[in-house]
Amino acid sequence: MPPDSLLSKGVPEIPDSILAMLPDSLAALPMDSLLSMLPDSILNQLPDSLRQGQVPVNPYGSNNSITSTIKYSAKDSIITDVVHQKVYLYGDAKIDYGTIKLEAEQIVIDYVDRTLTADYVLDSAGRKKGLPVFADGDEAYTTNHIKYNFDTKKAYIRGIITQQGEAIMHGDTVKKNERDELFVKRARYTTCNLTDPHFHIEASKLKLIPNNKMVAGPFRLYFNDVPTPLGLPFGMFPVPKKRASGVVFPTYGEQKNRGFFLKDGGYFFAISDYINMQLTGEIYSKGGYGAQLASNYIKRYKYNGNLSFSYNKFRSGEEQDSISSNDFWVRWSHSPQSRGTGRFQASVNAGTSSYNSRYVLDVQRNITAQFTSNVSYSKSFSNTPFNMALSMRHSQNISTNQVDLTLPDFSLNMNRIYPFRGKSGAGDTWYKKLNVGWTFNLSNRVSNRLRGVSDSDGNDSIAPFNFETFPTLLENAQNGAKHSIPISTSLRLFKYFTLSPNISYNEVWYLEKLNYTDWTENDGVVVDTIQGFNRANWYSLSASLNSRLYGTFNFSRGNIKAIRHVLTTNLSFSYNPDFSDPEKFDYYQEVVTNVSGTKLRRSRYQGFLSGGPPAGESQTLGLSLGNTLEMKVASKSDTTTATKKVMLIENFGLSTGYNFAADSFNVSNLNLTMRTRIFNNKININMTGVIDPYLYLLDTITYNEAGVESVRQSRVNTLRINSGAGLGQFSSAGLNISTNLNPQALKSAKTEIPDKDMSPEEQAQREFIAANPNMFVDFNVPWNLRLNYTLRYSKTGFAQPTVAQSVTFNGDVSLTEKWKIGFQSGYDLEKKGFTNTSIDIYRDLHCWEMSFYWVPFGNLQSYQFTIRAKSSILQDLKLNRRRNWNDF
Repeated sequence: MPPDSLLSKGVPEIPDSILAMLPDSLAALPMDSLLSMLPDSILNQLPDSLRQGQVPVNPYGSNNSITSTIKYSAKDSIITDVVHQKVYLYGDAKIDYGTIKLEAEQIVIDYVDRTLTADYVLDSAGRKKGLPVFADGDEAYTTNHIKYNFDTKKAYIRGIITQQGEAIMHGDTVKKNERDELFVKRARYTTCNLTDPHFHIEASKLKLIPNNKMVAGPFRLYFNDVPTPLGLPFGMFPVPKKRASGVVFPTYGEQKNRGFFLKDGGYFFAISDYINMQLTGEIYSKGGYGAQLASNYIKRYKYNGNLSFSYNKFRSGEEQDSISSNDFWVRWSHSPQSRGTGRFQASVNAGTSSYNSRYVLDVQRNITAQFTSNVSYSKSFSNTPFNMALSMRHSQNISTNQVDLTLPDFSLNMNRIYPFRGKSGAGDTWYKKLNVGWTFNLSNRVSNRLRGVSDSDGNDSIAPFNFETFPTLLENAQNGAKHSIPISTSLRLFKYFTLSPNISYNEVWYLEKLNYTDWTENDGVVVDTIQGFNRANWYSLSASLNSRLYGTFNFSRGNIKAIRHVLTTNLSFSYNPDFSDPEKFDYYQEVVTNVSGTKLRRSRYQGFLSGGPPAGESQTLGLSLGNTLEMKVASKSDTTTATKKVMLIENFGLSTGYNFAADSFNVSNLNLTMRTRIFNNKININMTGVIDPYLYLLDTITYNEAGVESVRQSRVNTLRINSGAGLGQFSSAGLNISTNLNPQALKSAKTEIPDKDMSPEEQAQREFIAANPNMFVDFNVPWNLRLNYTLRYSKTGFAQPTVAQSVTFNGDVSLTEKWKIGFQSGYDLEKKGFTNTSIDIYRDLHCWEMSFYWVPFGNLQSYQFTIRAKSSILQDLKLNRRRNWNDF
């Protein structure tokens, strides 16, 4: 029988039938020792509570504060000291007590002191084995030694390592109170997860408040255990599991034209889990300053977006020769996530024309001249063909300073309806295919390009676009409405042809029109604006006849199985009446422009928002041909009937036309296009050309002082082919060759998938990827190189041809797993110089990262070097050095 002292405390008894099988020497042992010596055949007959090594609640007295069953185990041995009321666990020992879990090489449970004590041991090589790992709820600590009191819930720890979010804290000796707060002596705070971290912040004393913050006394920054002079008399480091508000520390430096600066310092507001905001500022010793606001927001299943606004007061130079300006830039992106009938979205990118060149260190953004914005709301009406959209659009050219603002732009649309199709929705007859649509658009556009006011070069004058001039520009805004009604159908002719007739009706509404008066004594025309509602309408008729012809040539021998040619033909005719006849319509006026009696027709809606009826009758017969050439070859991976398709020419097209109503130059230019891919779709080739069929008559050729040729010539109404001068003259031509080289691309060039093994969806996906290689990035390749060659040629009559050709390239190289270099550049073969060039260098430094962005030459010469800690909670621990083109 077990000792009486143990039986009296409620320890489960071993059944008499089992004890009868044991010698007296074993039956007198302590229970845990006895259990460890029993064979499996006997253990399997014991209650689960005895076999699983569980000590029940309060086995040594009802005064004990242990309130839950302590589950324990050990691989080596478990020894119970009944006299001193202790349990010794050796070898991968584990304790499970409610929310507390403890693992170590050796653990002692003391029921008298109500404590757990855990330690490691040294192996034969003198290395630590089985370091204690203590977990209390969500908090976990790796230590050298720990002693925990069940009663007070306090602990004494030596050599602690604990992680709070991204932060890792090392400490020599630690005291833990009942609130899980840690009081650490000689603490080392870092975000590096190595046993010997690359850097740390060391403090003699530190208090850790879980999921809140760390408060430190005097601390100093160390790199590879080397102390630096960087430190403060006290510090507070956040360790939250959610975002928290806090100070954003500024960077410092010097710019040649603005002086010394402090910038990007401010405060981060963690308003909620759905929205945050950061407000920062900058100040310069020569008087400049600035402020920036950035915010991100999201509403689950509804929308998400971000907003940023930057303002900068620019001042530079000496007091007697200073430059001062106010610049701003706003960016806003809002995207809906709902699938309802209404959608609001925004994309705003606007500011002053000088902002990017002064404050943005980005070559691509600085060479971009055109910026656009759009804020819109659209809604479709259920069970109807109607939908509407309301938007505000903005277009800005920072090179010309022209700003166009459309506010508002309203459109109401009716999707095409088939009035004779019936409820079944089917039908092949022409009247069942008859469809009609409708679009109504109402716009109001504000522009700082002044109509009728020219600058010294004869171009429209550009007025300043600011808060002072905006009321005046708004008064001179253009507005109007336009209706468009397309009607079309199609029918099959002679089995192989499709005829598609179309009727288009357009109508515009304006609140004014122009009136012209002769001013012959000054060789000019007086233009007046007449207020009042005006409407103008016009229509056009057209029809097209389409067909497709196939030709296939089969081969009985060799790897080439067949070649197929597809010819797509389109014969069209369009008719536009002459709406410029003043006797039939009041859309144009005939005015005398000089004393010689020269007459011109001027539109009453010239320069208006939606234009007006076109001038001149047109009866144009158009012809276009498209050619596709492909072949099927035997697949190298399958010697049976499997083939693969090889595209020889994806498209070779030509188009021209003849206007029967024109009094001269009836024949249109001949337009040529060709597109193909070679070397298993690795090289894309695009060619274009325009052939002018008419002759030119040379008047004179002169040269200025610089030797630049000037040709005076005229185009005459005589076809070159009728004069024996050939079909025509190439007035323009273009060639573009591009490729994307990387090891994976070269590997895939050798991999063939038979057509018969691919579904139509897989085939379409493969063709799309091959046609758009730049849309896909393979992160497994060590290098990537994209090359592009462009050639442009133009020539008019007897003038000297102009040629422009350039090579551009961009890509990246991974020198090692940690080093990556990106680059983009180009070379102008005519001007003999490099285009915009930039180099990006990135180095992964484990818990740190380094980046270097460099524009080595040109007008945008600049660089930026940054080395910083990766962790977001130490984002201000960084070194930044930058210099832009304004500082050279």
